[in-house]
Amino acid sequence: MGRPEKTITTGVRELAALAEHLRRLRAVSGKTYPELERAGGYSASVFSRAASGDALPTWQVALAYGTACGADEPALRVVWEQARDALDRQRSSAGADDAPAGPTDFNLRLRELIRGRGTQRAVAARANYSPSTVSAALNATRVPSPEFVDRILAGLDLPVDEHARWQEWRAALTLPDPPSFAAARATDDQDLEDQGRGGTAGAVPSGAGHGEGAASEAPFRPSALAVLGPIVLAALLLAVIFTLLPVAVDWWISTC
Repeated sequence: MGRPEKTITTGVRELAALAEHLRRLRAVSGKTYPELERAGGYSASVFSRAASGDALPTWQVALAYGTACGADEPALRVVWEQARDALDRQRSSAGADDAPAGPTDFNLRLRELIRGRGTQRAVAARANYSPSTVSAALNATRVPSPEFVDRILAGLDLPVDEHARWQEWRAALTLPDPPSFAAARATDDQDLEDQGRGGTAGAVPSGAGHGEGAASEAPFRPSALAVLGPIVLAALLLAVIFTLLPVAVDWWISTC
């Protein structure tokens, strides 16, 4: 039968009852933890921790433990749910108004909640996430998305009211996303366009009330005619001068 198991020390009566129930099942079956590992699909250490009373095992682990020992599933489910509900009540009464201090504290509590109910890898699988995705979300400096929180809590078999409490905490700690570069650029372009029209809508022109009317303050942009007109005029004048100059010279010579 291997080494004797350590004494159950939990102060939660229902959790202690679950651990004792699992130990009795194994004792009646006469199986060792290595034998449970071969029959139940989980490691011997996982099964040993499930019957330790230190934390609530997931229902999947408890069921695999009981099935390997030939237990009655409905009876085992009742004992497991009693332990789960007792822990939920304890957690709610101890910290119903104790909201997380920040996103890091929120993620830390979620990690501890997962650790108390199984392994992070197992919870990630039940929530249909990869272990690396769960690890990255819980070690970030921002709170996870609402969907992530719901799927993790569902994987932990938490009641609906617990989901609501965690989502309230999450919403209170969510910071608005900073404006994107594209949005900021669009705002800048609109400001420049408004300035080109003489200011933003509703602004009073600087000349109003000072006898200057509502003249636009847009910068002066000379038209093509204003630029080319003097050049064309000067060219025509030079052409006339060079045309008449020989005639004037011939007339002067003849008169002399």
